[in-house]
Amino acid sequence: MEIWRRFNVQFAAYLLAAYLEKFPIQSVFLCVVDPEVGGARRPIAVKCQQRWFVGPDNGLFQILAQHYENIEIFEIIWRPQYLSKSFHGRDLFAPIAAQLSNQNKTGLQPISNLSSNLNKWSNDLRKIIYIDHYGNLFSGIRAKTLSQTANIKMDERTFSYAETFCDVSKGQGFWYENSIGLVELAINQGNAALSYQISVGKSLSF
Repeated sequence: MEIWRRFNVQFAAYLLAAYLEKFPIQSVFLCVVDPEVGGARRPIAVKCQQRWFVGPDNGLFQILAQHYENIEIFEIIWRPQYLSKSFHGRDLFAPIAAQLSNQNKTGLQPISNLSSNLNKWSNDLRKIIYIDHYGNLFSGIRAKTLSQTANIKMDERTFSYAETFCDVSKGQGFWYENSIGLVELAINQGNAALSYQISVGKSLSF
C-alpha cells in the first residue's frame, strides 16, 4: 500500500459520496482525511440527504455538494477545553458527531459555501481511487453514467461489463457495478491489483 493514498482528499471525496445512500437517514459520518490538520482549513458539518458529515473543509465534501442539491453547511465554532494541533478527529470532530447523533446543533454556525467550491472536480473521476483487500479496483465513476455495452481501457487491457463474478470465466477480468454504485474492475477468483500491477491513481479510458 502506498502511504500517500491515505492522505488523498480527492479520492476519498468520491468514495464518501458513493456511500451516502447506503446508510440510513439520520446517519452521522465522522470523516477524517485531513492532511492539513491544525492549519487554516475550517472544521465543518454538512447536512446532505438527511445525513450528517463532520470533518475538514478541504474538498472532502466537494463531490457530495456536486451530486446533491440543497445541502446545508455549518462551520464548527465550538472548541473543547483542550484542542491538540494534530488530532482534531478525536478532540473536535468526534464530539460534534456524537452531538449531532442526538440531533443537537449547538456550536454550529451556518455558512454559505464550501471553500473547495472554487476548485470543482469532475462529477466522475476516471481513475482508480481505492483497492480493497481482494485486489478489486474501485473507480471514481458512477456505474449509472455508463452503458453496459461500454468497454473500459486500462493500459493495453480492455474490460467488458458483467453483472457479477460468476458470469465470467475464472481468471477473466471485467467491470461491474459494485455495491456502492461505482464502476469496479476485478478478476473472477483473482487479484486484479497484483495481476495487472495497478496502484491507486491509475487512469482509465473508454
